Amino acid sequence: MISLPLISQYSFWTQFSILGVLIFISYLHRTSRLVLATLATIFVGLKVLIPIANFLLYLFKGIAWIGFYIYFFQHALSTAASWLTTLFEDGLPWVFNELEKVRAANAQEEEHRQDQQQWQGAAVEEVD
Repeated sequence: MISLPLISQYSFWTQFSILGVLIFISYLHRTSRLVLATLATIFVGLKVLIPIANFLLYLFKGIAWIGFYIYFFQHALSTAASWLTTLFEDGLPWVFNELEKVRAANAQEEEHRQDQQQWQGAAVEEVD
């Protein structure tokens, strides 16, 4: 049974009698018919529109959150791709050039150290 506002606490026959009297009155008077039709429309509208509005609200929120996640996932991927591109195009050659400079400096220092060891091993003659 549908619970009607204001008369839901009464028994079925009492509700049925009240509704019968209201229908009879609305049959006789145009104004009361409009008032009852308005009240019935508002009641049904509230009982139907509120769940539909809640459903649509959750649906739109879900779509918005999915769009939010898709947008920022794409942003994260494009940022990561940009960083990797920068690393591979500019960063790695720079790192390899710096490593080559360090190797060359180490090799030159090693040659200098070997030359010094050769000169230290040679006898020094005094000149008068």
